[in-house]
Amino acid sequence: MLLVKKAETIKELNLVFKALPALNPTDGIHVYGYWKGNKCVGASWLNKEFPHYLNMEYYDKSALIVKAIAESFKELFKIRPRLQAKIDISNYKSNKMTKQLGFYKLYTENGYNIVEIAPETWKFKDKYPVVER
Repeated sequence: MLLVKKAETIKELNLVFKALPALNPTDGIHVYGYWKGNKCVGASWLNKEFPHYLNMEYYDKSALIVKAIAESFKELFKIRPRLQAKIDISNYKSNKMTKQLGFYKLYTENGYNIVEIAPETWKFKDKYPVVER
């Protein structure tokens, strides 16, 4: 089972970010770590700089990761009604994953796809709703 927990203290932020070597983040706002036991296996967070792009990194291959993402999105959608992400056009895995979750492409700029998701485009809304009903 995966537990989603907001990282609020500097210590919690450091624990989450240390567990995410691919993006090697150093800062963020509204950071939600995905925990399997006492090990952080991923996170979703917004950049501190405007337009506060969504960042995600995870290392759990189970289907439960979608539930964890939904739980973090439920909180992030309370802050921003739409979440945007900036993905390198050559990053096939991330581009595919965002499409599977319900992101749609806004435009391409300087080698990056700018994609967006809203609660109504979330593909798993029946099983894992991201807004209160």
